[in-house]
Amino acid sequence: MELDRVFNGNGLNGAAEHRNYKIVENKPVRYMVCLVDSKNDSTPERCSAWEDDVA
Repeated sequence: MELDRVFNGNGLNGAAEHRNYKIVENKPVRYMVCLVDSKNDSTPERCSAWEDDVA
């Protein structure tokens, strides 16, 4: 299993972060989203539950 963490401190109206992954189609993927306090604080807070999906 591979894990990756992407931090975006750009705020609600800021630029999105993009990543390109080599994920095989029809394979399961799992992810969660967390909020942070501020642009300079990358400590995750108020995280969603894990989401299971298919690539």
